[in-house]
Amino acid sequence: MRLPTILSGQRHWRGLQPPRTAALMPGPLHAQAVHSGLTPAHDQALLAWRQWCLANAGRRVRLALSCQWVLSGLIHEGDVGGAAQASERMARQWMNHGAPMTTTNDGGWRWRATRVGDAWLVCATPETLVGDILAVARAHGVKLIWLGPWWVAGAQCWVERLARLAKVSGTAQLQVQEPGWVMNLRMDGGRLAALWSEPLAPVQVGLEPDKAIETTVLSFAPLGHATADVLWDDERTRSLVDGKAAWQPRGA
Repeated sequence: MRLPTILSGQRHWRGLQPPRTAALMPGPLHAQAVHSGLTPAHDQALLAWRQWCLANAGRRVRLALSCQWVLSGLIHEGDVGGAAQASERMARQWMNHGAPMTTTNDGGWRWRATRVGDAWLVCATPETLVGDILAVARAHGVKLIWLGPWWVAGAQCWVERLARLAKVSGTAQLQVQEPGWVMNLRMDGGRLAALWSEPLAPVQVGLEPDKAIETTVLSFAPLGHATADVLWDDERTRSLVDGKAAWQPRGA
């Protein structure tokens, strides 16, 4: 199972220092939050990113993004013929909910569609966010070698774990939790059957899973950061983005 990457740079780059791993978050998503379109504004996060680049000039970095900046949807293979058609179909679905979408990368969104079994996992990220992140990095000589959703490696670990346990029947669910937001992925009979997102109440940092379904939680909440933090860069963040300390079965 391969999951989407927004930007992948050159993997082999001369330098004595290993790459850093950081994550950008918009802070908790409240009903009063200021949004641009379907995603939160990124002004505060861009300021934190600029400060990070100033302190780490010349470094290489893998930058993970909040779920709230990556619109994600699932299109099943029978509905489309390829990645471009999957993106177009997903854009039409989002437009039906009142979102001004286009599937051209220069039209406001950067699109990625990845095959997951018999389905397409489609992601769209604001082009302004990607462009601003890259511009700040260039200004400080920072080499961005990867940009993508923070949950990708953890979700892949989850799917591979189910395969190793031969759990190809029944239903299993992954809850991707971050301050103010939760995204759910559901496997049914060995296939990715559903994906949906929803905001959490401001006081919540997690959501109680459905006890009738085997549920795995992938969460930033246990890292101990304040929910208002917008840039996270420490060993725990790196392990989470790597997927090495990502998933936790309910009750573990």
